[in-house]
Amino acid sequence: RYKVASSNSRIFVIISDAMRYEVAVTLADDLEREMPSEVNLSSCQSMFPGITKFGMAALLPHKELTLKKMTNGDLAILADGQSTDANNRNTVLKTANPKSVALRAADFVGMKRIDRQEQVRGMDVAYIYHDTIDAASHTDDKKVFPACNDAIEELKNLVRIIGNDFHGANIVLTADHGFLYTAEPLAEDSKAATGLKKAQIIEQARRYIITTPEASVDHLMPIKLMKGKTDYAAFAPKEQIRLKMRGSGLNFVHGGVSLQELVVPIIEFKHVRSD
Repeated sequence: RYKVASSNSRIFVIISDAMRYEVAVTLADDLEREMPSEVNLSSCQSMFPGITKFGMAALLPHKELTLKKMTNGDLAILADGQSTDANNRNTVLKTANPKSVALRAADFVGMKRIDRQEQVRGMDVAYIYHDTIDAASHTDDKKVFPACNDAIEELKNLVRIIGNDFHGANIVLTADHGFLYTAEPLAEDSKAATGLKKAQIIEQARRYIITTPEASVDHLMPIKLMKGKTDYAAFAPKEQIRLKMRGSGLNFVHGGVSLQELVVPIIEFKHVRSD
């Protein structure tokens, strides 16, 4: 957010869902080698839990993030009181700067050049949301590794398009969270029950759990959710342990406090003249 706010020229922010830091290392190397450019790779810590709705909210402009329990029991993340779900990100951006726009990468790439230029005409900030790695995990965990390679190629193509259509634009590529991946079937000692009563559980996934404030459990790490400014408690399993839940999705997980989940990349890319 700070890099966007401090930019003195039009800036494109490409957010690739679940692009782990190591994937970005390969992407940054490819960009520097294949295009006349200045490329800088750094990192930052994503939000806990490292899941899409929290990570995407943290990347939007805001003064304060808060949690709201919806009527269906789900937790929603609000930026200065506004919803941060996919349908409302454009509104949040425009509240901070009316000359902002949120776009989907697939739509942006599929447009004709004149239509892309029309979409960002007069805009200072363009957020472009890309989802290949995380989307692959929803169908089959084994597709995650090929999806990482696909994401690198798609992001390079997106950078080329922006560079060709909008000369001199600054581009920042980042992610909402990383992930853990285990190719082999997990042994039973890599799984743990929560040890909590059902009434204490507000939200749970394989790598985190949000609970009522009085909940306590010894074998999980207590985590300050939203810097402790909520009415909820939170816990994460140690090492690469997965919490036991019904259903699939044991191999590809995120939301916990490992470096692979919490450290997200920041690639700053700027085209330079080839001469």
